[in-house]
Amino acid sequence: MALNERHLQAIAEARSAMARAGAAAGVAGDEVVALELREGLDALGRIVGRVTADDVLGRVFERFCIGK
Repeated sequence: MALNERHLQAIAEARSAMARAGAAAGVAGDEVVALELREGLDALGRIVGRVTADDVLGRVFERFCIGK
């Protein structure tokens, strides 16, 4: 598997977020753990091209006039 610098950076970010989630488990609140897990998943999603909810909302507001 060929990885470019962007992929390597995303993997490093995901590993760091997962480590923070593991360290927070049982110590911090569930919200903190969930936030770290979400950051890790988002980093991995940048590698595989996953579309996030923010992407969808951005496209909706970009293409349609909502609130006018």
